[in-house]
Amino acid sequence: MLCLVIPLRPTAYFRYLRQEILAEIPTGARSILDVGCGAGVLGEWLRRRQQCEVWGIERDPDAAREARERLDRVLDGSVEAVIGDLPAAYFDTLIAADILEHLPDPWAALRALARCVAPNATIVISLPNVQHHAVVRDLLRGRFTYAPDGVLNHTHLRFFTRRTAVDLVRRAGFALERLVPLYVSETDRRAAERGRIPPDLPLPPDVQLEDLYAAGFLLVARAQTAQSDTHDVRVSVVMLTYNRLDLTEPAVASVRATTGQPHELIIVDNGSTDGTPAYLDSLAQQGVRVIKNAVNRGVAAGWNQGLRVATGDCLMVLNNDVIVSGDWLARMTRAAYQVPGAGLVGCRTNAVSGPQALAPDYDDVSDFPVFARRYGALADGSWFELPRVVGFAMLWRRDVYERVGEFDEQFGPANFEDDDYAARTLRAGYRNIVANDVFIHHIGAASHAANNLSVEALVDANRDRFVAKWGALAAPFMAAVWTAYREHIAALAPEQYALPSWAIPDLPPLVLARHFARAGRRLARMGWRTEADAAFRRSLAAAVTVGGVAGWMWNLLPRGRR
Repeated sequence: MLCLVIPLRPTAYFRYLRQEILAEIPTGARSILDVGCGAGVLGEWLRRRQQCEVWGIERDPDAAREARERLDRVLDGSVEAVIGDLPAAYFDTLIAADILEHLPDPWAALRALARCVAPNATIVISLPNVQHHAVVRDLLRGRFTYAPDGVLNHTHLRFFTRRTAVDLVRRAGFALERLVPLYVSETDRRAAERGRIPPDLPLPPDVQLEDLYAAGFLLVARAQTAQSDTHDVRVSVVMLTYNRLDLTEPAVASVRATTGQPHELIIVDNGSTDGTPAYLDSLAQQGVRVIKNAVNRGVAAGWNQGLRVATGDCLMVLNNDVIVSGDWLARMTRAAYQVPGAGLVGCRTNAVSGPQALAPDYDDVSDFPVFARRYGALADGSWFELPRVVGFAMLWRRDVYERVGEFDEQFGPANFEDDDYAARTLRAGYRNIVANDVFIHHIGAASHAANNLSVEALVDANRDRFVAKWGALAAPFMAAVWTAYREHIAALAPEQYALPSWAIPDLPPLVLARHFARAGRRLARMGWRTEADAAFRRSLAAAVTVGGVAGWMWNLLPRGRR
């Protein structure tokens, strides 16, 4: 058990037994690490209840001295100082009860502690909730006053909400099993259970009342089966070209110059008539695998050609109108192996439909590498789940490819071949995810414009094919296409998309209502009544918050009647 003690606290604090924590420790646990054990009271109870070895880390010398009388071993010092003295993959249970918020870098600390637990270990974490209604109410009045105890304890260095607490657990590589709200009073518990809205608080339409009444959250997670070391995983990157040498050259140069992950580059040319064939001949002499088609066979067929000759452990399709930087491929590869049940892995970008879009803060592409590195460090290890992953940059393991198969070539020459593949991956039981810590610069639809291809005509034709093939299962995919996701909005079920809170800018409720209503109208026209009703309900909830029913009805009017 690993114990951490916070100084400048009354001795009674270190002897307090958290019954809700005790109840979550498996009776079969045999090696327990308690982070924040205080005087070792919890560990003493565990050793009485079951046969187990309990370790602790404690920074407070008096509490550590007392804990040594109760536990098998106590490491005296901060987590950062003693982490190197812990055995690797040893503990079957990790407890971090109200301690991570006291650390300068809880994300790094939890990742370091993850190396000390065995596969399938139980992880029990509790964190205070800074979204509690009392804190929010004080903030609205200009008060943020520290206190000896509670959410705003004066020794807290980091603050968490439900969303950021979940993100903390995920970044450490743990699979969250459940999240339990912790209440300081029965009044708050009853208010949350009865749906009583806190008075005098402006609330977003989709807020969960538990987030406002809970003083903290108890997170129970599971360590993954041995965290895979993906540094030696070889990735086959398939890039498709059709003219636009001016884009292909910088794209290839960025891949070759910045990609540290072992990889092979396979370029399939779909009948280019500019200088692309000669350029590809020069790349072939440098070890790049080149396939040339006499005519444009379409995106799906071209990707299939490249994938058939690929030899990597992972496969990837990458557009030729992108610029990559930093450890982009290493991060995407890591996500493919470390996220439970991962199928397709996408990333964030500046030009894409759907919630993978993220508006960067650079205007000149020459500043992109700096932004990409800074963003990657900020979002390190985070990811979120989506039904639809866009194929401008899409990676998956070979076992997924062998099960799902090739791209469906009926979606030619372009558009919806990636949507179809994502739907098939979901049907095969995988989870499609976005590596939130990877940002790739994307031009977007560059080949279409340069080669006189009508984007609208291609989308319309292949959308009809996609809907005919998948029926109502196509609804979430079409909602992603139809809704303006620039602001990171999920039209049907926003709670599914666990974006970090810092990546979701606030939007005026009527803007949300307009997005939801637009998606609902189009879903209704396709005959998907259940999905359309869900979108309309969200539109109503958003509009009523500020604009009332009249504003909502205005959003529903067809454009021609406004």
